[in-house]
Amino acid sequence: MNTKTLIELIENLVDPEKSAEVSETARERLQNAELPLVDKAILDAYLLQQDGKLADAIEMWQAVATIAAGSNNELAAHAWLSVGCLLSEDDKGRDFVEKTFSAYDKAIELKPDYADAYYNRGNLKRALEQRRSEYSNSSKAVQLEAALADYDEAIRLKPDKAVFYNDRGATKSLQEQYETAISDYDEAIQLDPENADAYYNRGLAKSELHQYESAIADYTEVIRLKPEDALVYALRGRAKMSLGQHEVSLTDFDEAIRLKPDNPETYCARGFLKGCLGQYDEASDDFKQALSLDPEFAEAFYNRGLMKVELKQFKAAINDFNKTIRLTSGFAPAYFYRGYAKFKLNTNINYYDVIEDFDKTIRFNSDYAIAYFMRGDAKIQLGMQGSSKIRSSWYEAAIKDYDKCLNLNPGYVEAYFNRGYAKAKLEQYEDAITDYDEGLQRNPDDADAYFSRGKAKAKLEQYEDAIADYNKVIEHNPSNVEAYLSRGEVKSKLGKYEDAIADYNEVIELNPDEASVYFDRGLAKFKLEQFEDAIVDFDKAIDLNYLNSSHVLYLIRGEAKRRSGKYELAIADYDEVLQVKLDPLYYNTRGFMKILLGQYESAIADYDEAIQLKPDYDLAYTNRGRAKNALGQYESALVDCSEAIRLAPDNAFAHKYRGVAYTGLGLIQEAKADYQTVLELLEKVRNEGLKTEVEQLLQELENSE
Repeated sequence: MNTKTLIELIENLVDPEKSAEVSETARERLQNAELPLVDKAILDAYLLQQDGKLADAIEMWQAVATIAAGSNNELAAHAWLSVGCLLSEDDKGRDFVEKTFSAYDKAIELKPDYADAYYNRGNLKRALEQRRSEYSNSSKAVQLEAALADYDEAIRLKPDKAVFYNDRGATKSLQEQYETAISDYDEAIQLDPENADAYYNRGLAKSELHQYESAIADYTEVIRLKPEDALVYALRGRAKMSLGQHEVSLTDFDEAIRLKPDNPETYCARGFLKGCLGQYDEASDDFKQALSLDPEFAEAFYNRGLMKVELKQFKAAINDFNKTIRLTSGFAPAYFYRGYAKFKLNTNINYYDVIEDFDKTIRFNSDYAIAYFMRGDAKIQLGMQGSSKIRSSWYEAAIKDYDKCLNLNPGYVEAYFNRGYAKAKLEQYEDAITDYDEGLQRNPDDADAYFSRGKAKAKLEQYEDAIADYNKVIEHNPSNVEAYLSRGEVKSKLGKYEDAIADYNEVIELNPDEASVYFDRGLAKFKLEQFEDAIVDFDKAIDLNYLNSSHVLYLIRGEAKRRSGKYELAIADYDEVLQVKLDPLYYNTRGFMKILLGQYESAIADYDEAIQLKPDYDLAYTNRGRAKNALGQYESALVDCSEAIRLAPDNAFAHKYRGVAYTGLGLIQEAKADYQTVLELLEKVRNEGLKTEVEQLLQELENSE
């Protein structure tokens, strides 16, 4: 046979579609006793190859290459190509890979325009990247770039080979160069409109670019050409699912399972789809089937876990994510959703454990914005616990997480709101308001954000602006109790007590068991001197155990009763207060009411307690002196009033009651001097009632002389 015939024979040998025809031809020609040695070697190599004796076939092809080298380099090059192809099939490790490269290199060295040798060498380089392990130490970029260089040369030499473009496109897809990969697939399809692989690969690339409609068209072409290909139905189903075409995608998954009922991946994908459709029982059946086919199928555990999260079956979801993580320890989403499920548990939430899962999520994917957000939320929860210093450190840590989240995703509205909340907890109210502003600019319908911003403005005493925010909350939700309550508080601070009471009335209408509102409304009524109505509200607050019926409630109710002249009832409230808190002021006030009721001895006992608690309490000395005057204990009263004056020389009442004591002791001139001092002090601090009373006392002394 001449060289051309031999080369054609070799090319036919590697074409599986012609194997039967070539085998028959080879056997016939081997019967020719005059067959040249090279021809015989080629035919023997082929028949060994057909019999599966690859090592012997490789050795024979090497012999052909050795015989032909020098005298027929083209034939030798084709022989080395055959060696390379067989070595690729008989891959047994790194040594075979090196030998395969060597075979293709020799083919190219002998025939520099050998397009098929460049193509096959490019395929080998791409295959090495796809299973990159002990066979190659080259980096991904280097291997794939080298493969592309071989494909480029093959295409330059044979620009009409569709398979060259298809495989170059596949290599570009590995580099995530999907646009240029699609251009290669386009060229392959133009050269061979029936090339199913090119349609298939182009569909994959388009799916990666989210060009799902166009990808579906390519998968449909593959199905036309290969209607029994189950995988393509599944891929088309996934593309349709990505477009929200759930019902029609379900049909594709059904067909994929009919064609290949033992593929766990298809059951898993269909289960996920049925979960999206709310067909949870059927979805569970699909996940169960997937796991029966492959008990170690991580994706099935993961997708089933997602469905359980959707169903709020968080403990069951955690179990599935545990299994996913056991099977794929570096899969960031599994750690994220396990942390999320733990965060959503109703009881016994271990936020440290939650944070650990989000830490791992971020370790495996540092660009996982929502993981930073959720970790920030977990830290907020820890900030609500512990001492003030510990709380602050957690809020600060949460802010850093929200910062990172927003760096990755500046449009993440909730991160602005939650960061604002953390800043408000740290009393960074101006910065908190800035965050609420940013969030509301992106989502102006978030009532909670208006409420939080209103609270921050109230802390800065920006009361009118706070009211405007609470108004927004109420516009969005007229039943928002907290908004009415907070707006009422701000109105009270502005002295708008009637308006505040109107807001408190709304709260009571919406929630008559809200204890705090009765206290707040009572305070507003107290400010308006509506003491009787205030007492009714304080009674209700105490009945509802507001602040655990704190002494503060009894104190303010006692003061309302005192102001309304109900001294006996007021004293009873002060009794309650003093059982909880021994305060000189409270003793002084209770003593004052006892004086008004003529209970002088008991009043003196209260002032004794006040002075014991606060030895420099001038008002207690003054009032004790007054009570002693009422009992005719003038000398003792004189001592008390003198001590009060020593402590507070401008205490007009102390001078008045010392004057009374002097009068009782017959020391008229001393009494007049004290009364005169009172009038002088009242020139600075007006008190018309006291002035009139003292002027009358002076006149009585004048008249008595």
